[in-house]
Amino acid sequence: MPSTIKLPQGITINVDRAPDECPLCHHNVIPTLRFASMGGTYQDRLEAVYQCPNADCERLFLAFFLDVNKEPGGRAFYFLRHLAPMAVKEVSFGEELLALSPAFAKIYNQAAAAEAHQLDEIAGAGYRKALEFLVKDFAIKQAQDKAEEIKAASLKNVIDGYITDANAQQMATFAAWLGNDEVHYLRKWTSQDIDDLKSLIHLVKNDVENVLLMEKYKATMSKPSGG
Repeated sequence: MPSTIKLPQGITINVDRAPDECPLCHHNVIPTLRFASMGGTYQDRLEAVYQCPNADCERLFLAFFLDVNKEPGGRAFYFLRHLAPMAVKEVSFGEELLALSPAFAKIYNQAAAAEAHQLDEIAGAGYRKALEFLVKDFAIKQAQDKAEEIKAASLKNVIDGYITDANAQQMATFAAWLGNDEVHYLRKWTSQDIDDLKSLIHLVKNDVENVLLMEKYKATMSKPSGG
């Protein structure tokens, strides 16, 4: 919600909102404002130092605001753009998935780290690579005698040839389309973005995990005698 920041000079600055999450411990907090400045030649920028009130953290971090009100005589209004430093909150994956494709988990979290550090032009390529490792590692598990063929095939051909569940195949196809947009010069899917790509990857991941869990229980459980 809209808030204000008072500079040392006594000037009150209007901002769209104060940070509500510490970028280091990732707790929802109401941080303590320690200092703010908009001096120098960058009058369209506001930088504020906050301290996390979480007793297990209490670290300082910066909030960067940008003035987007350019109308002559209009009230200056600053919008929160990003926080720094940013400790990346890694995505956790289940044991079955980690056993299947540790590379997927590693690549996915590296892409997430790039995105968290505002490296949006390379994060999408990382998510695309993570998708390919997940799909190919899953396909190899399902058809181990075709491992070398799967490794050399295009992602599209692996999805079409080795993902048998119709919904999983469709979601993987959609994810591949958006992933290709992240590495090609022209985008074909202008209404979708990297968040849609991540959502689709998670849908594929969920389908893979479901298959792995079903295979686990089929292999470890049998009908009890007399049942």
